[in-house]
Amino acid sequence: PYVHKLQLFINQRLATPALVVILITGFYQVGKGNFSFGDAWISLTFVIVIVLGGLLGGYFIPTDRKLFDQITKELADGGEPSESYLAAVRREGVLGTITGILIVIALFLMATKP
Repeated sequence: PYVHKLQLFINQRLATPALVVILITGFYQVGKGNFSFGDAWISLTFVIVIVLGGLLGGYFIPTDRKLFDQITKELADGGEPSESYLAAVRREGVLGTITGILIVIALFLMATKP
């Protein structure tokens, strides 16, 4: 249960505000700098940031809430984690890996500006 609470804290209090700051500063840099949304590296990075925000709000935060409640109940009942819980945790792990890859791609695009 503690892992899900920690993930909720990180996603709600750190990752979500960071994405908002990234979007705001990105729009500011495009507006004030010599950049254009027509540049593929900027457009793709913005798409990735928006997808990450959607994943946070639409998948990770609700899933961690649900999994926290589920594992808390299962452990309180004296049992082991159910197969459905373990499968959901595996799905979340796979999506977390995909999210990490998207972050690396965004960082690559911003650093190299191909």
